[in-house]
Amino acid sequence: PPSFHLDPFCMRLGLPLTHAARLSAHVCTRHRALVTTAFLLNTMSMAEGSTMRAAEVKAFGDIDQVISINAARPVPTLAPALAAVPNADAGDKPKKKDKKKPQTHLLVKVLACSLSPGDCRMIGGHKDLFCTPDKLGASWPYVPGLDVCGEVVQLDPNDTSGRFKVGEKVVATWDIVGMGGMAEYALVRTDYAAPLPADLGLSDTEGAALANSASHAMNIMEKAGIVAGERVMVIGGSGGLGTLLIQMCKSAGASYVAAVSSDAPLCESLGADRVVDYNQETW
Repeated sequence: PPSFHLDPFCMRLGLPLTHAARLSAHVCTRHRALVTTAFLLNTMSMAEGSTMRAAEVKAFGDIDQVISINAARPVPTLAPALAAVPNADAGDKPKKKDKKKPQTHLLVKVLACSLSPGDCRMIGGHKDLFCTPDKLGASWPYVPGLDVCGEVVQLDPNDTSGRFKVGEKVVATWDIVGMGGMAEYALVRTDYAAPLPADLGLSDTEGAALANSASHAMNIMEKAGIVAGERVMVIGGSGGLGTLLIQMCKSAGASYVAAVSSDAPLCESLGADRVVDYNQETW
């Protein structure tokens, strides 16, 4: 979405969010190297000065082979403040106002990073047609992931919104593909970030897991216009979007929610009335 806000999502949902931890555990179980990397980053002391510890992907390939820890990667830096535009001299023709706002960022201390199937496909090279680092303005080796929960360390001098403050927790996601999250520090775009609501009891892990899926699930619900009494089928019920949509449909008053998934217990625990296991039956 062009603008991301977690606060209204959480306040409107009002439902158990334990799926976030379950989904993270599922992804981690399948990708051992990423678990090891996350553990190492989490247990080491914070980097001093201008370097940090980060997970790096050096090439396309098997996760166990291409991901490693760099203990001295440079900490990302914010862009300097833009120079003020001088007043036009008398007699100069007025120029058209540039309505495009500069892209601004936050420097955050990463507390949790959520990985999605898209991150894993990029690491394996299955999305190389449009997701190679060089095509996105990055370079090898790159830091994977950018669905994060973090603490704001530094504000962008070009951001005049006043939405954020140093020391608060935020969640953030990305636009095309996420890079930079599996590190001690990361730059996140302000228009894809939002404060983590302090009164909902969300953990850092849950905040990171909800950063991307929650906003897309909200968009789907708003466009679908689910109302009380409707019957709904959720395809991919145990994924990031599916686990949220099952709960949202029930919250909206759907009378019957069916889900297509290989994880029936999870979908049923979230409120699905019927789960079709595509490995066991044709539907």
